[in-house]
Amino acid sequence: MNKKLETDNYLTKDEMMSFLKNKGIIIDPKTRNFLRFAKSNGIIYKIVERVGSAGHAPAVYKKPNQDKIIEILKKLQKTNNSLVGRKIAQQKKKMVISIFNKLENKEDRPKEEKIFRTNIADQIVKKLKINTNPKFVVRSLNSEFSESLINKKLNTTKKKKN
Repeated sequence: MNKKLETDNYLTKDEMMSFLKNKGIIIDPKTRNFLRFAKSNGIIYKIVERVGSAGHAPAVYKKPNQDKIIEILKKLQKTNNSLVGRKIAQQKKKMVISIFNKLENKEDRPKEEKIFRTNIADQIVKKLKINTNPKFVVRSLNSEFSESLINKKLNTTKKKKN
């Protein structure tokens, strides 16, 4: 059976997971829904006849080409629930904290130099080339610093009252 799979360029679940891991796509090894992952990411698969009567029929997966791997990786980077996305979210949070720690207080900066949370998000986008919104910056700062310290260092937009 393995020789037939090798000639058809199909891999078992474990082989496919190690192949994807080598390409930078990290998937939880305990996952029971690899078939759902394959379906949602457009990986071609076949259901093979199982041996015996217990369990479900196993699937074999065709190796995706490089374009498909890049597409899957980009999709996972945008999702904070994936292992790749969580890793990137941790990197972004560390960067937010390091940028914030380097900031001077508002009183110590020239009045023309105003720094908002969007400026921090823009710096992260430039360095990591991954979209970051100001809400992520605020959540990261609120989990690490007090509100008074954040207000000392960052400018806020003044909302007009009607």
